[in-house]
Amino acid sequence: MKKHVTQMTPEELDLLLSEFQKVDPELWVISRYCNKRLDERRINPFHLLELITDHRIIEYHHPEDGSHRILLRGRPHNRRELCAVFNLSNGQVVTLWTNWVGNQHQNLDWSEYDERCCILSKLKGGR
Repeated sequence: MKKHVTQMTPEELDLLLSEFQKVDPELWVISRYCNKRLDERRINPFHLLELITDHRIIEYHHPEDGSHRILLRGRPHNRRELCAVFNLSNGQVVTLWTNWVGNQHQNLDWSEYDERCCILSKLKGGR
């Protein structure tokens, strides 16, 4: 299940930011998959550290494994913006990639998103 930032309430955004900020920026664990992506995509690790402190929430994910994940987008570098998925349940950076500045995903498949998803109840123990 996914919820796009445009579908979130201010309370949901505040809660997601609060949960994200509970993890010390230096304690996020980079998954092996994410580490591989850093190398393959020649992403500067400093930009990932920067993203952790300077970002915009794009999506909330609640996959079948029950974890809580957020997709963040950072500020531009060389006309590209770093995007990364953070697992709030285990403090792990799952994956990352870059998008061109201004890419607003006009072809986004909205059927993958559920505006009825209540992030507040999901993060407080609901499924």
